[in-house]
Amino acid sequence: MVYRMIADYHVHTKASPDAAGTMADCVKVAKKKNIGEVGFSEHVLLRRLRGRSDSFVQQAPAYLRDFVNFKEESDLPIKLGIEIDFFRTKSAR
Repeated sequence: MVYRMIADYHVHTKASPDAAGTMADCVKVAKKKNIGEVGFSEHVLLRRLRGRSDSFVQQAPAYLRDFVNFKEESDLPIKLGIEIDFFRTKSAR
């Protein structure tokens, strides 16, 4: 019998401007969907752009502490990454 592990490495929490919920909420949903591993990849803007906040840069130290603490208690394997949003400026075109 062949077993497959399904993983989702593109998961956002309320730390991203386009998502809601906590890491625990996301893991709970992943378990219901039989996903065996989750990777959190929050949006990171290196500068303000089009009305979107760059606040993740300021909150990153607290987010990393929360991730490490949650990783220790989570019974589902979790990983950490980032999604850097890149938009060329008009002057770079």
